[in-house]
Amino acid sequence: MRIHKIFFRVFIPLCMIYLNININVATCHSLHHQQFLLLHFKDSLVFNPATSEKLVHWNQSSVCCQWNGVTCSKGVVIGLDLSQEFIFGGLDNSTLFELEYLQRLNLAYNHFNSSIPVNFGKLKSLRYLNLSNAGFHGQIPGEISHLTYLTTLDLSTPLTSQPILKLQNPNISMFLQNLAKITELYLDGVKLATLEKLSIIRLSLNNISSSVPEFFANFSNLNVLEISSCSLSGLYPKGIFQLQILKVLDISNNRDLHGVLPNFIQDAPLHTMNLSNTNFSGKLPGSISNLTQLVHLDLSFNRFTGPLPSFKMVKNLRYLSILNNNLTGVITTTHFEGLENLLSINLGDNYLSGNIPMSLFTLLSLQELTLSHNELDGLLDEFPNASSSKLELIDLSSNRLNGHIPVSIFHIKGLRFLQLSDNEFNGTMRLDMVQRLQNLHTLSLSHNKLSVDVTLKDDHDISSFPSMKYLLLGSCNLGEFPGFLRNQTQINALDLSNNQIQGEIPNWIWRFKSLVYLNLSNNFLTNMEGPFDDLNSNLYILDLHSNQLTGSVPTFTKYVVHLDYSINKFSTAPLNMDKYVPFVYFLSLSDNNFQGKITESFCNLSSLRLLDLSYNSFNGLIPKCLMRRNSTLRVLNLAQNKLQGYVSDTISITVVDKALQMKLIKIPTIFASLDLSSNHFEGPIPEELHVDDLLYMLFPQLGFFYEHHKGQRYRSLRWTG
Repeated sequence: MRIHKIFFRVFIPLCMIYLNININVATCHSLHHQQFLLLHFKDSLVFNPATSEKLVHWNQSSVCCQWNGVTCSKGVVIGLDLSQEFIFGGLDNSTLFELEYLQRLNLAYNHFNSSIPVNFGKLKSLRYLNLSNAGFHGQIPGEISHLTYLTTLDLSTPLTSQPILKLQNPNISMFLQNLAKITELYLDGVKLATLEKLSIIRLSLNNISSSVPEFFANFSNLNVLEISSCSLSGLYPKGIFQLQILKVLDISNNRDLHGVLPNFIQDAPLHTMNLSNTNFSGKLPGSISNLTQLVHLDLSFNRFTGPLPSFKMVKNLRYLSILNNNLTGVITTTHFEGLENLLSINLGDNYLSGNIPMSLFTLLSLQELTLSHNELDGLLDEFPNASSSKLELIDLSSNRLNGHIPVSIFHIKGLRFLQLSDNEFNGTMRLDMVQRLQNLHTLSLSHNKLSVDVTLKDDHDISSFPSMKYLLLGSCNLGEFPGFLRNQTQINALDLSNNQIQGEIPNWIWRFKSLVYLNLSNNFLTNMEGPFDDLNSNLYILDLHSNQLTGSVPTFTKYVVHLDYSINKFSTAPLNMDKYVPFVYFLSLSDNNFQGKITESFCNLSSLRLLDLSYNSFNGLIPKCLMRRNSTLRVLNLAQNKLQGYVSDTISITVVDKALQMKLIKIPTIFASLDLSSNHFEGPIPEELHVDDLLYMLFPQLGFFYEHHKGQRYRSLRWTG
């Protein structure tokens, strides 16, 4: 028993000490050997000592684990970072490949100007290998694929250059077969054998953030290229457009990608071309008519200029959009002549001028025609066979069209959307013409020179009126609320502004559950029909400004975000406004008959950005909570009231500029606009508050102008560009 105790207490500890000594001796020997290998490795390299920040300091005077670029763990070298050391050669047959414990190796951004040595395959412990942009060229050795512990491999080269590294034998599938643990693989710019034979490339919705490689134009088998929404930038290679068998090209939604269209080859096979929301420019080539197989063409939201080319030879074209460009010139009858398959034309938001050829309305299959926001003018003529037209959408808004609206339009039975606003149409139009259009859900005639007659013959006409979702009849010389509206249970938006409607607002107008936008501004409305007790409107936007409404403001718009009651005769509002309009963003009570103190409940409107209480008779002090730093308020107008007291000087702003640093009192940093003019405030303005000079110094685009309102002269500030 005593012998056992001696054994455990003496002999085993002595053995452990002996074993530890041997391990330490072995470790020291191993580290000494690795330092020897590293110094020989350094001596074999060709580099510039003047630019080196790591290798130049490697020497015998210190342990290698202390050298810049060397990482050790448990007495062995496991990491080596010699990136950006301007190494020019000397890697072949190097002692580098004898560092058996090496787990991380970074030789990126050097100038080896050689092929990748096959000896990299000896570094069996490697987890991370970065040889990117290091000047290597030629075939990537298959030996690298034997590094089975690799999780990260970077062999990328600049995408702007021609491929200098290639992976052809083995190909990429064979190369990756043994790399079971790889999680990050970078082969940008590497010429892959399999890529040259690719027929389909789909990389959309990836954050690639690079230019499009020039060598894509060499993919002679490419049939589909979809790289939309990839944060691509730079100049798009013209050669890709001219690939012999390319059928689908989608590079849309890459705003920093720019280029011009080439001259297209005869009978090019392109079926779909989508360049929308990129940054292409230049003229649209006439050779676009060579794309005889084209079905879908979207060039919207670019900077194309010049005239519209003819598409009459593109017989298969079904969808065309050149929306939001800078096209000029006229649309002729021959531009789309004979296109029997065309379903949609969108040329909106350009600078096209002249008359609209009525042949567009007679294209056999056309369903959507959008020519809005151009400079088109002249009369719209009647067109034949309107009843057989397939048109469902017509948008001619924001042009200079004049004369009468052609009756032919109201014979297009399938019409769902008719937008003719912001033109110069004139004459009287009877709204009962719309009854023929039973599929119509959107009608906009606002801001023309029209007089719209909204009277219907009988109750049958009212009940048979199409179910509208959007009805915009602003500036249509209406004298009353259209009677058919009370049956429009699906209405979402209603604009009757700038008319001659008098009297009371009917109670039923508040009871549409789907109505979210209502504009009755600039009429002669005097009151609102009750009762209001059971009302609970779903309106988001309500505009009643510039009427003659009296009494208390409506309080049944719980979900409203934009509320304009200005320029009326309202005299009362609930003290707890936040209870009735909790989500309001824009609130104007300007130019009414409000009196008394400004309620602090405005401060509880957590979403409020603009509050206009000007031109009333509010008195007393400004609630301090309106001026707090943590307020969401950005625009506050309290001008032309009877407010008193001092403006709090507890809020200040410090403006710092390269040539200016000063502290301004009484300008809350939260406000983009603050107007407290024409009240009864007391106290001096601090001498350091030279607002006019400061604003002009910081923002020279600002200019001061004098304006007149209600017999008063005001100095106002405007952005002059």
